[in-house]
Amino acid sequence: MASPNLGSMLKRAGIWTILVVLTYVFWKWLAVYVLPFAIAVVIATLLDPMVRWLKQVGLSSVTAIWMALGLGVALTAVVLAVVSSLVAKELVRLTGRLPQYTQHWHLALDAWVQKAAQVRSTLGVSSSVLNAEFGSAVKLLDALLRQLLLAASGLPAGILVMVVAAVAVYFLLRDGRSIERSWALGFPEILQPRIKALEHEVMVGTLGFLKAQLLLVAITAATTMLGLALIGSHYAVVLGLVAGLLDLIPFLGPTALILPWAVMLVAMGDMLGAVKLLAVLVSVALTRQLVEPRLVSHQTGLHPLWVLFAFYVGIQLFGPIGFLVGPISAVMLRAVGHLLFDPTLVGE
Repeated sequence: MASPNLGSMLKRAGIWTILVVLTYVFWKWLAVYVLPFAIAVVIATLLDPMVRWLKQVGLSSVTAIWMALGLGVALTAVVLAVVSSLVAKELVRLTGRLPQYTQHWHLALDAWVQKAAQVRSTLGVSSSVLNAEFGSAVKLLDALLRQLLLAASGLPAGILVMVVAAVAVYFLLRDGRSIERSWALGFPEILQPRIKALEHEVMVGTLGFLKAQLLLVAITAATTMLGLALIGSHYAVVLGLVAGLLDLIPFLGPTALILPWAVMLVAMGDMLGAVKLLAVLVSVALTRQLVEPRLVSHQTGLHPLWVLFAFYVGIQLFGPIGFLVGPISAVMLRAVGHLLFDPTLVGE
């Protein structure tokens, strides 16, 4: 067998380097301008089967689109109403018992302060060390609050994004086929099969990844709710939802909720309750670790090792949002690689 051509290898390496750089430039400076349209494409793709079915039963195109949009909004409203009612019920219960919990926490905190003073005097630890640690904790809390304020300040821009996305969804559902054809016709005829294959692969991979992440969040929320319900928690729904939302933040997840809770129970002398909580945390973590690589790789078509690599690089380059950017970039790069280097896409 002939050895690989060095020039061809260098050419491919150069092309991949350019693609990676362009991907970074896109996410760093250009993605914000296409975000509402990307959201619209995802929503339109999810609603398109319903629109087609409604057309088949005899509705006009415009009627089918508005009905699909209405059903989607109604279904979302029903789910939110059910969840909100359960959450409200648990919050009312929590409000009634909050004075009792506060008293227990206060007594436990006083006891631990006295124990800390005894340990400090026994070990000869300077109070300045403890003050420095407390100061670090305060700085961390201050940083978290600043991030929340920054997120709140971005709400008006977020509303604009959603309004533009909603309008774009309507036009995509109404004229999606013609938009797709005009997009492909903008390229030379010889490239059109490759462009269509690229579009299909990017859409399938990206939607698959987003679907996988939503399923993982749902699995985390559901397993946390189930675990907390089994150990007798009165706030399983609220805390399960919080755990699911935290699962969207890399390296936090339900650990950021359950571990401090378990530590608090230890401080209050409830060792059995802390052990039960840690058992729930371990169960949720094991379930997610078993499901995540297979689910994401199956939905995106990427090997689990590439998914892990994409997670890591994305987070290193873009922070927490890299949790989404990394795998989506991997899907896009793989699709472009097939476009450039797979001759079977044009029947060669």
